[in-house]
Amino acid sequence: MVLTKSDVKTLKKICWGVVLLLPPVLSSAMWYFIQPSSITISEARLTAVATIIATYGFTMTGFVAAIGAYLISKEEQPSFQFWKNGNNLEVFFHLYAASIYILFVTFISSIMLLSFDTGTVFYHLMWSSVATSMLYLGSLVIVVIKQLT
Repeated sequence: MVLTKSDVKTLKKICWGVVLLLPPVLSSAMWYFIQPSSITISEARLTAVATIIATYGFTMTGFVAAIGAYLISKEEQPSFQFWKNGNNLEVFFHLYAASIYILFVTFISSIMLLSFDTGTVFYHLMWSSVATSMLYLGSLVIVVIKQLT
């Protein structure tokens, strides 16, 4: 599929708009529907969850890097050239960068939760960034699979 410059511009806006707006919206919704006083998690469990999520964020960043390396290794294939010439590569790299960004936010929010027990702001941000990162990781996997078929 060949994308026009308008398509590329729109897809880039959607890519960055979702990654920048979805976590705050989800965090606000969680804050509104799950009252902060109703969250009672022991410190040990909170530490365990934040550690697991920090590990997830850091590890998935490596996974995303591996996806990029894999695609670069397929650069000589005709399907990759067709994809590249159709302006799809530009959109992919924005999706790729947004995925790394949200994984970084996931990692940082969980580290901040571990470092500063300032309430549920980081807790909500951590979970909303995890949900967003899963959306983006799934999108990356779908894009790579579609590109190779």
